[in-house]
Amino acid sequence: CVIAVTVVLSAKAELQEQPRFRGGIELINVTATVTDGEGRFVGDLNKEDFSVFEDGKRQNISQFTRERVPVSLGILLDASGSMNIERLTSAKAAITRLVLDLLDKADELFFGEFGYSARLTQGWTVDRTLIRHALENVRAPTGDTALYDAIALALPTAQEGRHVKKALLVISEGNDTRSVVSASELRQSIVESDVLVYALGLETVGRTTGDPASRPNVSALRRITHETGGRTEVVRGVAGLDAAVTRIAA
Repeated sequence: CVIAVTVVLSAKAELQEQPRFRGGIELINVTATVTDGEGRFVGDLNKEDFSVFEDGKRQNISQFTRERVPVSLGILLDASGSMNIERLTSAKAAITRLVLDLLDKADELFFGEFGYSARLTQGWTVDRTLIRHALENVRAPTGDTALYDAIALALPTAQEGRHVKKALLVISEGNDTRSVVSASELRQSIVESDVLVYALGLETVGRTTGDPASRPNVSALRRITHETGGRTEVVRGVAGLDAAVTRIAA
């Protein structure tokens, strides 16, 4: 839901040789993601269900919509050694489904990968074949995990997106072992931006017991995503990928 708050800053006429009029309206867009107590998305909401405050003062909501709007979305894929082949293959399949089946044609995308270091390999585009090409070129998983550095690198590009709604999707096991940027520095940068951050934490399941063989650092991912109004989804094995990607797309 996108809430628009309109505040009239000034509107006055000055009588000189010819009348001059000065006016200004500040329009602030507030994007809200609403979930229930079990983490399920809630979409059937109206203007009356929201209250917006600034410095303790309630603001007037002049515009309200819950319609889907185009999104500028950056995708970051963990290609470090901790991902292993199984995780990386599953992650690639999830991104392919998201890009080809779940996003709107008007949505623009960019793509990056990270391991020992981070790099953006495809800039803003609406051409899905370019994203698939960048995805196919991701190398076999190796090295440490510079998760925080990757998000910090992608934030400025995400903010340059042409759509009002801007977001990052990070697919990782969530254990940072390499970054120069600290978690607190990253959170501050995210809060100061207008980018929503979402994360898919991949969990490897044991082949015989069904028990998790390796768990993502969920707390680290949630500290990054929740302050933005985003969301962290933990995926247990390949079977849960479709449902998790569908919820993120929603």
